[in-house]
Amino acid sequence: MRPVFIMENIMKLTDTALKILKNFSEINNSIYIRKNSSLVTVDPQLRIVADANLPEPFEKDFAIYNLSEFLAVNSAQQNSVLQFEDDRVLFSNANSGSTLEYFYSDPSNVQDAMPTRNKIPSVFD
Repeated sequence: MRPVFIMENIMKLTDTALKILKNFSEINNSIYIRKNSSLVTVDPQLRIVADANLPEPFEKDFAIYNLSEFLAVNSAQQNSVLQFEDDRVLFSNANSGSTLEYFYSDPSNVQDAMPTRNKIPSVFD
């Protein structure tokens, strides 16, 4: 399964995408997500690097300081639809009409794993 995009900067995370993000939160609880790119994380000691390709990548660059908290907000809004704005993501539930907001982190506060991933040779090369 893959994230389903409804329109630009709006998406619904599938169970597969949520599982990947939960696994990444156990490696490093912050993440910098680049639009149209694979998800990448690295542990704070630079010993573990993980990446995952989602068939439908995020359409916006943003940083999350506390990925576990982000996932908890998503869980609080069952069947939530995410709308990505300039400074935050809105978690909306069409059934109840309620909306929760989660503000992005300043990218300088999170570890960007992309440069680390590019330095590590692939086992498949």
